[in-house]
Amino acid sequence: VSTARSPLQAPQPLLPGDRLMLCSDGLPRAIYEPTIEALLAGADGAQAGCERLISEARANGASDNVSAIVVDVREG
Repeated sequence: VSTARSPLQAPQPLLPGDRLMLCSDGLPRAIYEPTIEALLAGADGAQAGCERLISEARANGASDNVSAIVVDVREG
């Protein structure tokens, strides 16, 4: 039985100030989505947001690999 999924394709315009995150499955297994949102919203920049996520996942005893990329959208 295959568990492969098709990627979700939902085009969205990116606006200055948007923050994007791509992560491995280990992150949401260690941190609930509302906490992820709060950590990213309270971070001063993409690097700080990424570091906060990884630190929180480790503090919560993440048992899987935890990786994340955070990108801030800027103008032009």
